[in-house]
Amino acid sequence: MADLAKSSNFRKDEIDIAARISCLSRLDEFLRSDNFVIDYLDRHASGSRLEADWLIRGNIDGELCYLFLVAKSSKEVTKDRSSGHYVCRSIFPYRGIAYGQYGRSMTTLLKQRNSTIGERTEILYRHPSCPDDYLKS
Repeated sequence: MADLAKSSNFRKDEIDIAARISCLSRLDEFLRSDNFVIDYLDRHASGSRLEADWLIRGNIDGELCYLFLVAKSSKEVTKDRSSGHYVCRSIFPYRGIAYGQYGRSMTTLLKQRNSTIGERTEILYRHPSCPDDYLKS
C-alpha cells in the first residue's frame, strides 16, 4: 500500500484506489455473501461508461459493493456471455451511483466454488428449483 500511495492516481477521490483494493482483498467474502447478479449488457440505460457483461451487487460488512465481469476468451473458450468463464473488469464500493438499477436481475440457481487444487467443489448456494444436472456441470 505504501508504494501505491505514492501514485498521484491513488489520491484522486473519484477513483478511490484504497477502497477498490479493500474490496478486492475481500473478494472471497463478497462472493460468499448474498448478492444479486444483474445482466449488465444494456449498461447505457444507466449512463455508465463501464463495459461489462455481468454485474454482481453485494455487501462487504454492510457496505454495498459492485463487481463487474466480462466474458473471457482463451484458446479453449470463445468470448461468450454464457460460457461461465469471466474476468473481473472492476470492483469498488458504492459511491453515489446505483449501478444495475435498470438491469435485469437474474435468479441464481447454483453458486459453487471450484478448487483448482484437488478438484474439489463446494456448493455455496443452491436454489430450491435448481435441477440436479446443474450440479454435474
